[in-house]
Amino acid sequence: MGQGRVSVRTMPPLVLLLLCACCAAADAPPTDPAQAIVAEGGGLYRQRDLDAFLLVAMRHVRSRTLVADGRSVPVSSADEDQMRRVLIEALVAREALVAALAQLPARVSPAARDAIAVDLLAFQAEPNPRAAAVGTVAPAQGPVLVRLPPCTVTRALEGQGRRQLTLGLALAFADAAAAQQMEAQAPIIQDAVLGALRAAGPEVFLDPDHAQLKSRLGDAIRARIPAFPSDGLLIPQLESGPADQPVER
Repeated sequence: MGQGRVSVRTMPPLVLLLLCACCAAADAPPTDPAQAIVAEGGGLYRQRDLDAFLLVAMRHVRSRTLVADGRSVPVSSADEDQMRRVLIEALVAREALVAALAQLPARVSPAARDAIAVDLLAFQAEPNPRAAAVGTVAPAQGPVLVRLPPCTVTRALEGQGRRQLTLGLALAFADAAAAQQMEAQAPIIQDAVLGALRAAGPEVFLDPDHAQLKSRLGDAIRARIPAFPSDGLLIPQLESGPADQPVER
């Protein structure tokens, strides 16, 4: 072989193994945040499941037909975050009820089974004075992913007209406890992101670089909240194009 060229057959086995591993890692598809596991029990509950249940739950809460006075109930961001945490626990807690109802006689129709489940949930049991020692349901273990509302910023660029940048952001935490500690900082996180976007150059609105933007926004958040994890910000949605909204001042 010519000088400066190396044959694969002459490589030591360990070097060849590391080279194959690097190539495989380079070709690996990016992680889909919707696939992140948010709770585990007899089944695995992913972020997409939580998002779907939260969407349905929010419709129930806002439905005028389910409220005694027929008025739509306003839901704050804090309410939505609390509902998200409750649903994570409820998804696992429901498994025991489902397993119990599965033992009903086969002749019990699905509609009758559902009615029994509703009656069980509505039943008010006699308080147990010894229940204090039992404790509450343990929070879900493992990583927690919290999606933020989409963020859209519009700017007028010379020679380009009005351009619009839309970001879908998500916050990743090691566990539910870490996510809860950062819950009160959510407004600061969103303010830091908006501030960084408003201070960004025109290239962000023309051809945004995912890695650079993620690094810039992460640095902006940590400048306000030093405890924010270095890998805590995800950008599952990044879109730029002609604006269809009024120019931001």
